[in-house]
Amino acid sequence: MQRGMLKPDTFHEKRLLGQPPGVNVILVMYNRFHNYVADVLLKINENGRFTLPPTTSENAKRKALAKQDEDLFQVTRL
Repeated sequence: MQRGMLKPDTFHEKRLLGQPPGVNVILVMYNRFHNYVADVLLKINENGRFTLPPTTSENAKRKALAKQDEDLFQVTRL
């Protein structure tokens, strides 16, 4: 979970293992598409929406990275 991405090729729900294999394949495909879209959004960075502001302290940098990660994840989720 960095840069708005999900862990690659994973899902977390034991009940899904009892479903037909196609259900799990669709979840993995969704996961890959989500990560692809997050990567493209970060590369395009329209109007500097996901640009990190200049910071001087390490704490401010961590907060900015966390906010960028959350914003990118939420936009990608849409």
